[in-house]
Amino acid sequence: MKKLWSAALMALTLISVAAPAAAQAAAGFAETAPMGVNREWHTATVLPNGEVLIAGGQGDASQAVASAELFDPQTESWRPTASMTTPRSSATATLLRDGTVLVAGGVSTNGPETATVELYLPDDEQWIDGPPLPAPRGNGTAIRLRNGKVLFAGGAEGTAARDSAWLYNPQTGFWEGTANTLSVPHRFPQSAMLPDGRVLVLGGTSTSAEGTAGADIYDPATNSFTPTADMGVSRKGFALATLPNGEILVAGGNGGNWSLPRESAELFDPESETWRPVEAPLIERTEGSAITLEGGEVLLYEWENTGELFDPTGESWSAAGESANAVIGGANVRLPDGRVLLTGGCECGPNPVNKAQIYTPATQTEETGLEFGDQPVGYRSPVLYATVENVGDEALWPIAISFLNHEEGDFAIYNETCVGKRIAPGGRCVVGVRFAPSATGDQAATLELEDNSTGNSTEIALGATGVTPPQGPQGDPGIQGPQGAPGSPGSPGSPGTPGLTGADGATGAQGAQGSNGSEGKAGAKGDRGEKGEAGAQGPQGPAGADAKVTCTSKAKGKAKTHVVTTCKVTFAKPLARSARVKLRANGRTVASGTLRKGQRRLTLPTLTPASAPYTVTVR
Repeated sequence: MKKLWSAALMALTLISVAAPAAAQAAAGFAETAPMGVNREWHTATVLPNGEVLIAGGQGDASQAVASAELFDPQTESWRPTASMTTPRSSATATLLRDGTVLVAGGVSTNGPETATVELYLPDDEQWIDGPPLPAPRGNGTAIRLRNGKVLFAGGAEGTAARDSAWLYNPQTGFWEGTANTLSVPHRFPQSAMLPDGRVLVLGGTSTSAEGTAGADIYDPATNSFTPTADMGVSRKGFALATLPNGEILVAGGNGGNWSLPRESAELFDPESETWRPVEAPLIERTEGSAITLEGGEVLLYEWENTGELFDPTGESWSAAGESANAVIGGANVRLPDGRVLLTGGCECGPNPVNKAQIYTPATQTEETGLEFGDQPVGYRSPVLYATVENVGDEALWPIAISFLNHEEGDFAIYNETCVGKRIAPGGRCVVGVRFAPSATGDQAATLELEDNSTGNSTEIALGATGVTPPQGPQGDPGIQGPQGAPGSPGSPGSPGTPGLTGADGATGAQGAQGSNGSEGKAGAKGDRGEKGEAGAQGPQGPAGADAKVTCTSKAKGKAKTHVVTTCKVTFAKPLARSARVKLRANGRTVASGTLRKGQRRLTLPTLTPASAPYTVTVR
């Protein structure tokens, strides 16, 4: 049994990919199995395992649908998967780095836009609710940035075009604002990644019926939009594709409605930010779509049942063959093996179709390995796929995939559809590989695919370079944390050295003697009473004023200006009865007090200086 194998490249990004020409089906369009549901204006997303997720769209009787289905490129067959919660058409679908699909906004039945967001989990084949858009939006554009965030821009709410834009952050699970808005509102805009990571957003309509030629460039470094050169003409429903050299091709479309077809094509140069016209397409396409093929050519399709190819080298168009049907509003993707899947759409009848076609390029170059290019240290690369095809005349069974000599470096097998499966002549299987460098520098490894034949194996070379990660912009200051608990009390300090004793203050001056108060008026004289009887003999009166007076004066108050004199009156012997003692000086009474029976000393305060001549009277 003779075994013939060849390997082809496939990546989830627009790089040079290939499959052997000997194994290709006839070039051109060919019908494949139809979808399970009629739909137009739906989404199509290539999953990490190579399958294609079709979601939502507008079904029969213009009803939005919530159903979803999966296409297997290996068997060219469809199977249903879980439905979304919200029926929607004209939504956006974006593949996130972890393989999840973000479906945002869209139009529900009878026109109202929705702000709801759903996330498809391929491993579980289930949908979960995501954070809603800040406002309802349909017919917008969304694209994944190199930092992993998703930019959603433009769109419509009712018939009003919008200029707003938001960023979905997978790390936080929330939408974030941009520093400014688009320079003009865009309904039905399109977007494309530029070589430096910026994003071009352009075209569509700025009012309900008027097309726009306006374009903006979004810069993730500043989180802002800057107007750039307008297209040569306004375009809605135009075809857009990125060329291998980074230029952006736009072709066909209309000026806002089908009565204003655009027959021209033009190229945008990201370095000079200018447009220049190129040869017009062979056929006028009022609505169209475009996909860049692995060889660099661009397939232009829709509106008519013929396709055409744009050659970037000669900047010219050529026929690409006839398709089985002419549609608008379909969803088209490039498959892991380089072919193009075209699904659904409307044939301008009352209902959309469930038809599907596959376009096979006429020529493809054979590749023998996967080249990942530069990859920042600490970051995972996109998954690259090697499509292995049996070009022999008998079936084969791959039994193992491993790294040759166990030298895998920082390469890892992400998924594969080969081991344990029967690969018929002309059949294919896919091996997905991811590179996550742990250090800078070139790395190389070889994958070996063994099968049930004797003495043969297929080798797939892997190459990549780890580079220093680019430094991102400084983040906003974090939120201030709560105040910490009070610290423990410190130890008491040692006693200070005693201060010096102060000098005695000077003696204050004696204050001036106060003036005497005025004498009160004498009371009126009473009537003379009758003569009474003689009273009994009274007790013996006190002794005469045989007393000694000793006075001392002392200055008080802060200023030492208030002088108080204390006089001690001492009798020669105790009094036989209580008596009123008066102290007189200079002809007036200056102090008085009561001396109790049996006592002979009395202390009296006065303001009269101690040097005054004092006398004592007793009553």
